[in-house]
Amino acid sequence: MIIRCTAKLLRDMGIPAKNTVVPVSNETILDDWHANMFYIGRKKSVIFCNNRTLYSVVACGVNRENIRELSKLLRRELGKALLDDGLDGALIQKLVNEVRDVSFAPTDDRTVVGIMWWII
Repeated sequence: MIIRCTAKLLRDMGIPAKNTVVPVSNETILDDWHANMFYIGRKKSVIFCNNRTLYSVVACGVNRENIRELSKLLRRELGKALLDDGLDGALIQKLVNEVRDVSFAPTDDRTVVGIMWWII
């Protein structure tokens, strides 16, 4: 799975955008994600948007440690959002377990990035 991050988010993660290598994506139910960092007040927040479904998850009030472990943050917030949406526990577990072997790369789809800004 690939999480495609904006340059600002990659910088906060400590990953130089020029040094990222785009691996071949593994086929999963939810496919890959895009992520962007923004501020609410003075608190950092991260929005994740699924490439295939455009399902979005927002993590508010994150710190630097959370950002450096972005895949864990996505797993946690995705589980919460799917539970709030009323999905079955077994399905939630299956979808959350897909967020493994995560690679990070720069954004490549302006449509998904635009959707994220529209949601914010």
